[in-house]
Amino acid sequence: MITLGVDFGTSSTVAVVGLDGGRAVPLLFGETPLLPSAVCFGPDGALIVGRDAVRAARSRPEAFEPHPKARIDDGQVLLGEREVPVPELIGAVLGRVRDEAVRVAGAGVDRLVLTHPAGWGAHRRQTLAEAAAVAGLPAPVLVAEPVAAAAYFVHVLGQAIPAGKCIVVYDFGAGTFDASVVRRNADGFEVLAAQGLPDTGGLDVDAAIVAHLGAVHGGRDPAAWGRLTSPSTPDDRRASRAFWDDVRTGKEELSRASSTTIFAPILDLDAVVGREQLDDLARPLLDRTVDATGLAVRNAGIGTEDVAAVFLVGGASRMSLAGTLLHRALGVAPMVIEQPELIVAGGTLHVPSPQPAPVTAIRPPAPQTPAAAHRWRLPVAVLAAVLAAAVVIVMLNRSPAVKSSGLVRSTAASATVTASPFATLQGHTGQVTAVAFSPDRRTMTTAGLKDGIMVWDVSSPAAPKRIATADEQDSVELIAYSPDGRIMATDGRGAAVIVWDMTDPAVPRRIATLNHKWWMYAIEFSPDGKTMVTSGGDHTVVLWSMADPAAPKRIATLPGDDLRDRTAAVFSPDGKTLATAEHDNSVALWSLNDTAGLKRIATLPAFKEGVRAVRFSPDGRTLVTVGDSVTIIVWNVTDPAAPQLSTTLPRPRFSVGALAFSPNGRTMALSSWRTVTLWSMADPAAPARIGDLEGHSDTVSSVEFSPDGRTLATAANDHTARLWPLPAG
Repeated sequence: MITLGVDFGTSSTVAVVGLDGGRAVPLLFGETPLLPSAVCFGPDGALIVGRDAVRAARSRPEAFEPHPKARIDDGQVLLGEREVPVPELIGAVLGRVRDEAVRVAGAGVDRLVLTHPAGWGAHRRQTLAEAAAVAGLPAPVLVAEPVAAAAYFVHVLGQAIPAGKCIVVYDFGAGTFDASVVRRNADGFEVLAAQGLPDTGGLDVDAAIVAHLGAVHGGRDPAAWGRLTSPSTPDDRRASRAFWDDVRTGKEELSRASSTTIFAPILDLDAVVGREQLDDLARPLLDRTVDATGLAVRNAGIGTEDVAAVFLVGGASRMSLAGTLLHRALGVAPMVIEQPELIVAGGTLHVPSPQPAPVTAIRPPAPQTPAAAHRWRLPVAVLAAVLAAAVVIVMLNRSPAVKSSGLVRSTAASATVTASPFATLQGHTGQVTAVAFSPDRRTMTTAGLKDGIMVWDVSSPAAPKRIATADEQDSVELIAYSPDGRIMATDGRGAAVIVWDMTDPAVPRRIATLNHKWWMYAIEFSPDGKTMVTSGGDHTVVLWSMADPAAPKRIATLPGDDLRDRTAAVFSPDGKTLATAEHDNSVALWSLNDTAGLKRIATLPAFKEGVRAVRFSPDGRTLVTVGDSVTIIVWNVTDPAAPQLSTTLPRPRFSVGALAFSPNGRTMALSSWRTVTLWSMADPAAPARIGDLEGHSDTVSSVEFSPDGRTLATAANDHTARLWPLPAG
């Protein structure tokens, strides 16, 4: 029998599958057991979940719900233009878990155990049961979270709890807090008392940090701070989400470090927060949780002598102050494990087997106003107080603001590069996501997140002229030209590859559309133009015959049965090798001698997180790989079947967004945030930093050298593209 246990959380969902023989296997989503509970309504009408949803939210923030559990009472949620019933929203997350469980177990799920807060009533539990039905799972056995937690500590960690004694479960999650008293009895565990705080969780600690940052720094530019904390445009919502993510990760870092830095986009500042500051900000919230725990103990009618153990559960319980305050209040030292968010799911396989919850017909969603459907989970009062409290301004000790001064030369510089850009291309109404030169260098195409593609005459780089605009309703992030320049391929609406006839660059003509299920990660033509490779969010890398560009034919799909994405795919300059970013965060090299039977010939070691960029040098002897962990590795691939590590570049402060080689291979450009760093690759084993191009006011998303090597094009989130002059050679 295959049993699936799921802890559906506010921010993250954790699951474990029980296999025949009693073996329990935690499910991994990527390389982590934490699946974001986020859901996004995709452009093709499908619900996207997890990290895929978080990524999709970059282009569709209005269709994104990061915390479906917090909407349990809402009936339906407005995602973009569609109202989604809450059972369907939660069911999408459970469906993703089901898929991974089936992949691991090799069979369908026979039994489902689904946890819920102890204080949830019949209506909310019914919604969970309906969501399981939507996901195609068996009728769930519904178990209170503290019961599952107690089972984990007793049966997995081997903690001896005598019958009649009690466990206090302190569950501090992202969205809510729950304190429960669970008593061990002959049949398992029973909840004697529970006390919940639906408005107190790790997200509220994040809000307290934001309020502090607003009071200290918001006054320097109240309008910008308002855009960051109360976003009203897609661009501002993206910046706001990145800001809140940085606040959360900074808070988590303070559980193991004395200080951290939080970056506030729009204001363009790095704010330093120390652990003592975090304790001061979180103390009012933690005091509430400790008081609620004491009340639960009193309501259970037990004394300290009846408490056998105090267990900390939930990611927010990592804060050391939580354990300290709880110890003082109860007189019992809490037990902490390294990953407290995994406890509840781990205990689901060890609880008794009551009857599954009955599932009635799916209820029609209750009416709801658009305003309510877009309600933020985070305390609005806290955010409003931020602006009012911004009366003290403390300037950070940080480097001066980036100036439009062009190249900042390093001590290793050996070439002279003109300091100012040729030109700044304007016209896009949103982020400029990609830039590409035609092979004859006369034209260049830019892509926008809001308004599709624009074609420019750049025969005179100092005076570019826009000559065409195509599909202004499309969101485009990728551009590739065929070697002869007659064909161009882009992504479109996040889920397709569009092939364009560029015989007349002033009149781009759509001639074919290739469908992937979700968005695209990579599009590239082979050096001879006969083949195109695409990589999409549907976990596939596909080779297409371009013999007839108006009717591309699928000729090969890379083998693989994983449910994770391949995020890069590039040809070697001789067209004999394909490099792909793999499911396990490694980079694979494939022989293309027989496209009908692709053969893996080498695998480069995996990055800690994910692969962000892969690029061959023009001579094919060097391969550069970039990881999300900001690790940049240079490989000697003279023999692709036996790659050798040449060197590792110094880690930039921010993630690398784009990578490109000059046509002669002597220079490499790497973008990190709003800076483009140029490296001399004359000796790939010892790259020398030339200098930094600065001038964009937001993240640089794309870089490309012109075919003659005299111009570098950059595209950025500041709605512009720039052309930079470079010396010949």
